[in-house]
Amino acid sequence: MSSQAVQHAITFLEDPKVKKGASVADKIKFLRGKGLSDKEIEEAAKSVGDKGVVDEVKEKIEVTIPDKIFTLEELATLKGEKGKPLCLSCKGIVYKVDPEFYGSGKAYSVFSGADCSRHLAKVKVGSAELNQHWTTHLTDTQVTTLDDWEEKYQKKYEILGKIDVAQLKESKKSTKKNTKY
Repeated sequence: MSSQAVQHAITFLEDPKVKKGASVADKIKFLRGKGLSDKEIEEAAKSVGDKGVVDEVKEKIEVTIPDKIFTLEELATLKGEKGKPLCLSCKGIVYKVDPEFYGSGKAYSVFSGADCSRHLAKVKVGSAELNQHWTTHLTDTQVTTLDDWEEKYQKKYEILGKIDVAQLKESKKSTKKNTKY
């Protein structure tokens, strides 16, 4: 990215409407959507004195993923029943999630015991694309949305391990191929 892109980011961050009405998350999401790296966003935010944006992009999540590899069959048993944890997978990482949202009969219960990456990317509740690979046939916007979900899960939930991604099915959905993966 060029210094011109950073200059455009500065102009964006100095806009009175943005200063007054946009959240830190919205500012960062917009700038990332324009292709700026966190380093470039930080540079622009520093130059306009937007401490909230600076602090947010500097905050890097240190993620430690246990060595445990789950098969899809094992993951399917982790639905919070019979003393087992309630889990789902996002981008191949297995998270122990909250029964308030993912437990039996709850709005997102269909995601429990499966990799739900494609549904998260598309902001769509259902089971049609569970356990399908997330690296193909998603638009760049959907990939960004999925990355946002991944970040939320990393901040909120305990990581138990990862799934054997070789078991995931290739998506047959015909949407624009993303360029991020």
